[in-house]
Amino acid sequence: MTLIILLLALVVERFLGSLQDYRRFDWLHALARWAVAQRERREWLDGPIGVLILVGLPTALVGWLQWWLGDWSLILAFLFALAVFVYCLGPRSFYDQAKSLVDALDRGDEEAARWYMEGLLDRRPWPEGRPLPKTASEAVFIAVCDRFLAVVFWFALLGPLGAVMYRAASELRKTCLSAGACGKGESGLGDALAWFYQVLGWVPARLTAYSFAALGSFMDARESCREARETGERHWPDPHEDLLACAGGGALRLEEATPEGGRVVCQSLDLARRSIWLWVVVIALFTLWGWIA
Repeated sequence: MTLIILLLALVVERFLGSLQDYRRFDWLHALARWAVAQRERREWLDGPIGVLILVGLPTALVGWLQWWLGDWSLILAFLFALAVFVYCLGPRSFYDQAKSLVDALDRGDEEAARWYMEGLLDRRPWPEGRPLPKTASEAVFIAVCDRFLAVVFWFALLGPLGAVMYRAASELRKTCLSAGACGKGESGLGDALAWFYQVLGWVPARLTAYSFAALGSFMDARESCREARETGERHWPDPHEDLLACAGGGALRLEEATPEGGRVVCQSLDLARRSIWLWVVVIALFTLWGWIA
């Protein structure tokens, strides 16, 4: 079922246009703001218990609905799983934003390119003082993991509740990264959310990095990541993001020559697209092995 849902989701994402009007997480962000507002009176919310509530409630609800629908109708359970998976591939269309970024770079419109890159990264901080095409290229590597491949990994592992769990953690982390969202000063809730997101993203980030290396220059990708690890040099604030940037940039040999305009982002987008299809092939092989066994 996972393979069929993945293929249908790719069709929906590619040919039915952006679903951003329907893939909104305002309800989750409002819940996070409520938890932050309550933490002074309810200190137990400001930490792991708060994360358990914020992430666990929607995850448990989706898991229960999937179990209930599966017990009642397999067709409804399948459609529900497909709807949840497509909903979690958001909130905006990865391909649409990447293409808009390419167009802006080709026009030489740096302000628009930065705006599109901010949207592609869901307002994450990015390294300043570097060539914009190179940073935009690395943003594609980071976005394809967070928006798509990490969701695929957890969906394949735990079903719809896994996809919701990862997307909720990603969205809540984004809320806490925004200015003042987790209150002033140290935030136990923000630290716990960051830790939980790191745990969920550890395996998908490394599998994605290996995918980039396998589909590009494996030796250059490995050397780029090794040098970054040995020197301790980090460009992106998040270690998973830095790993993806090193692996993708090394696989495309961006250190040797960075093309001007949107050409380098097109190369990154092509590598990201091939990585998605590599995952589809691997899941298909596991599915076929399961049928044979």
